[in-house]
Amino acid sequence: MSHGEEKEAQAAIRKDPAEKQAVILKIIKDNPGIHHNELIRKIVQKSLMAKRTAEKTMESLLSLKVVDVHHSSNKKYYSLPSNFDKLDPQVIERGMNIWFTLVETEIKRLETDYKKNPPEGKTSMTIFILNAIFFALNGFALLTAFSNSEKNIYQEKEVAFKKNIKKIFDIILDDPDYQIVYPIVRDALIHTNLRIDYKSMQ
Repeated sequence: MSHGEEKEAQAAIRKDPAEKQAVILKIIKDNPGIHHNELIRKIVQKSLMAKRTAEKTMESLLSLKVVDVHHSSNKKYYSLPSNFDKLDPQVIERGMNIWFTLVETEIKRLETDYKKNPPEGKTSMTIFILNAIFFALNGFALLTAFSNSEKNIYQEKEVAFKKNIKKIFDIILDDPDYQIVYPIVRDALIHTNLRIDYKSMQ
C-alpha cells in the first residue's frame, strides 16, 4: 500500500464507525490477550484514530459482547471469543424483535406528533424511522438466509414493516410541508441505502 493509499484508508476509518471496530478487532485477533493500554498505543501510533475515539470504539465493542475481557490486577486483557466465527441466529432474532418494537413505538409517535413539528423535525423523524425499518428488514433477510428453510418464517413481520413504510410516506404526502420534506427524505434514503462505492469495485 502506498503512502497516499494508506492516508486515504486512514481517513475512511476515521469516518466510518464499522471500520474503526474492524481495525480494533483485527489488532486483537493478531495479538490475543493484548493489554488495553498496548491496544490503544498501537492504534494511536499507526494514526488510525485518536485515543478518545479508540476508547469509545472499544467501549462499543464491549457493549456488543464481541470481545472477551480478562481482568488481572485491575488490568484488562482482550481476546476474541473462540466461537467468534459462528452465527448465532437467536442473538440476531432478539435484536430484530427489539427493532420491531422500536419501530412500532416510533410509528405511533409519528402519527400523533408529526404535524406538530417544523419541516426539519418532520424530516429527521421520518428518516430515523425509515432507516430503522430498512435495518430490520436486512436483519430478517439475514435470518431467513440462515434458517435452512425455503419458508420465510419472518414474512409476517416483514410485511408489517413494509406496510409501515407506506404509512410513513402517506403521512409525509398528506401534510402541507410535503414539498420540503419528501425530496429530502427520498434523497437521504437513496444515499444511505443504495450507496455504491464504484471506486472500490474497480
